Amino acid sequence: MFGHARLPDLRLNVRLVDVVAALASRPHDTIPQACGKWGRTKGVYRFVENPRVTCNALIASAGEGTAKMSQGLTTVLAVQDT
Repeated sequence: MFGHARLPDLRLNVRLVDVVAALASRPHDTIPQACGKWGRTKGVYRFVENPRVTCNALIASAGEGTAKMSQGLTTVLAVQDT
C-alpha cells in the first residue's frame, strides 16, 4: 500500500515500507521495541523527522492504497474510534 507513496526520493519510499512493516508487526510496542535494533530505531526516527516526508503524502498514499484494495468489493466497513 505504501510502496507507491509520492515521496520526493525512492529511498524514502523504501524506508516508509520498512517503517510500516516494523510498526504493523508489533502494534502495541514502542518504536524501539518494534524495531529491535538501535540502527533500525534510529532510521525510523530520522524518517519521521525528515522535512521531506509530509503527512499529506503519507495520507494520500494510504487513501490510494485503500481505494485500490476496495475496488470490486460489495461492502467496505470504515470503522472509526474517536
